[in-house]
Amino acid sequence: MEYLFKNTLKDYQIRELEKRIPLISETVFRYKIHYMNDSAYKISLIAESDFSDIEITQMLDYLLDDIYKLKDIPSKLKWERKRNFVLSGDTGILNNGCAYENSPGQVTLSGDLLKLFNAFNELFRQISLYMFNSKEFQFPVLLPTEVLKKAGYFEHTPYQWLTVSRIKRGLFNYKQFACSLEDQEITAEMCDSGYSMPPTMCYYVYDMLKNHNVNNSSFTTCGRSFRYEGCCVEPFVRLIDFTIRETVFIGNQEYVESSIDQYMAMTTKIMDILNLCGKCVSANDMFFMTDNTAARLNVQKMLGTKYELLLDTPNNDMIAVASFNKHMNYIGKRFNIHIEDEKNAIVFSSCVGVGLERMLYACVNQLGSKSIEQIIEVLSDVDNIMGLLH
Repeated sequence: MEYLFKNTLKDYQIRELEKRIPLISETVFRYKIHYMNDSAYKISLIAESDFSDIEITQMLDYLLDDIYKLKDIPSKLKWERKRNFVLSGDTGILNNGCAYENSPGQVTLSGDLLKLFNAFNELFRQISLYMFNSKEFQFPVLLPTEVLKKAGYFEHTPYQWLTVSRIKRGLFNYKQFACSLEDQEITAEMCDSGYSMPPTMCYYVYDMLKNHNVNNSSFTTCGRSFRYEGCCVEPFVRLIDFTIRETVFIGNQEYVESSIDQYMAMTTKIMDILNLCGKCVSANDMFFMTDNTAARLNVQKMLGTKYELLLDTPNNDMIAVASFNKHMNYIGKRFNIHIEDEKNAIVFSSCVGVGLERMLYACVNQLGSKSIEQIIEVLSDVDNIMGLLH
């Protein structure tokens, strides 16, 4: 199938389209974008199974209506450490006996890799607790779906949602379900449990604070997060089941924005301490299914409300290992959270998320598995690192 763009696309628009192509259908595609004079004018799609040309065309029409409206807004750079050496490309990360791929999108850690994972988690935990006076929580795994609705999650990222189903009660349903297991599909005997797998940990904090008045406050937690993002052929690079050390700031605008800026600066300083290469640059969420997607993306880029820490990996690729997000007063309005000592004003909020598996993966690929013990030793000297961060 070939699809001719109504308007030619520049590189920044192509990058956004390539993020969204996996969303157009459950069918697996291979595609090629065709260029003429530095601009893209059409895309060819080849599917691994039958699909509807009409449906795919309508979906591309829908996605491109927003992409045509995107502005070419230069990225803002907060930190960069350019690569001046050949990456180790330590592809043996799954072959050294310390990591196991359970299934696409899931990994198990043990031995030195688990020690490194825990060292990263503990370091960022200590930073949150002692540099930002965060209150620590251990939240449950399942998140009430109502919390995601309140946060507006389904208005912009429904494609990542993983829900929890259950079998309806009754002997007939149990028997019917057992007979249909071979089909591996949702059946009439199943229903929604009212719970979701959390896409990130900050939703628990917002739900905990809903309808409350608060002072400037910080919260931290570490937990499993779940996002369906399609094909997970590269272990660690794309996971459906991963771990985030998250820190949330709630309060007035000055406190919230200065706190997350400080956390970002400390995180990039740690990259310098470890001699890791990459950059911290403004980014945007992949909003989807909203009435003003392009406008939201343009505003997010112009204001610099989202930054990502990207680390180099082999083959000239980079992966995001942490994100820094300013929500303005959007969350405060959604969850009816007010500032206690400022005439009941709506709170501002921001959050930092560190993806521990990705951080570990990028670190090992850059420095090599032979350096793991040395890296753990550096990370474990928290007092020294804290001194360097001041």
